[in-house]
Amino acid sequence: MRERRFNPQSGESNGHRSDPNGQKSCNCGCQPKYAYAAELAQDYTRLLPELSQFGEMICFVRNQHCILGSSLCLPDMEHIGPYYRGSNQYADIRWDTSQWDHTYTVHETHVDDRLMVGMESFDQHHRALCRIFLAPDSEVYRYRQCLQAHVVRDVPEAELASWYRVGDLRTQYRQTPQLATEYSLKQDPAGAAIPSWEEGISLQEQGYPSSDAFWAKLFRDAVEAQSQLILTVAGKFGRMSMPFYPSMSERNPKSWLYVGGSSQAMHLYLPTVTSIWIGMHFDGYSYCSYVEALDAFGNLALRVTSTDTAQFRHWQRLACGGE
Repeated sequence: MRERRFNPQSGESNGHRSDPNGQKSCNCGCQPKYAYAAELAQDYTRLLPELSQFGEMICFVRNQHCILGSSLCLPDMEHIGPYYRGSNQYADIRWDTSQWDHTYTVHETHVDDRLMVGMESFDQHHRALCRIFLAPDSEVYRYRQCLQAHVVRDVPEAELASWYRVGDLRTQYRQTPQLATEYSLKQDPAGAAIPSWEEGISLQEQGYPSSDAFWAKLFRDAVEAQSQLILTVAGKFGRMSMPFYPSMSERNPKSWLYVGGSSQAMHLYLPTVTSIWIGMHFDGYSYCSYVEALDAFGNLALRVTSTDTAQFRHWQRLACGGE
């Protein structure tokens, strides 16, 4: 199987990146070409369970300030109210389909005519929430047939050009806040340190002003120590948590912090992270350290969790300007 790589400039896979104008290009200089797009019926009780049958896929999720992606096998999904929840060794996922206003299948071709087929969901402003796709060397034909069964209308290329895709780093994506619904807040607070369906209690949580230096040092330390973190992103798409093994960290000219791992990628837009909350969690069996990145509206952009309890005090020192 060909190795799947994430590009530090965009979070896109197999060499694709975003140029300064937000348009996708790739390392060979080509522009992936529109091949076909169609809107899908919002029959998620049929569609989402079908995606688990394809084995390894590439999944990206995002809110306004953070993009998280990985090569993974989707878990079997359980339908609970508007949520579809599943968990395996790759990720814990909760899709909130009540906020998916549009879902499409998008086909694009690379310069060598390889076909990339994906499913992409958007909010009412056509800002991407998640993207699930197969690399060109995978079961593209079978995946395309699966999605084609749910098509309700074809979408012209001109319509697709106005969307904010999942790898879009432009500031227009953040023009209005993405707030959780009243139902979502009641069932699973977006800013909760630990998902409400898990038992346990948060201890010694304390808030601090955020700084670029804090996040740069946190991930640089993780890269140097080769330590495992657990990254959680929440937004209109729902919530996704996954083990993450940082191998590099850098800040791009647009003020996005990029962290890359083995077939994993994360982007965090530092200027909109205004506060951080650092605490410990006890689930009845063990303790863990966590830090949350919040925007000015109190929305959770990113949560970083470590099973190393010493990180709690270390992160507090970093937040106070120490080393």
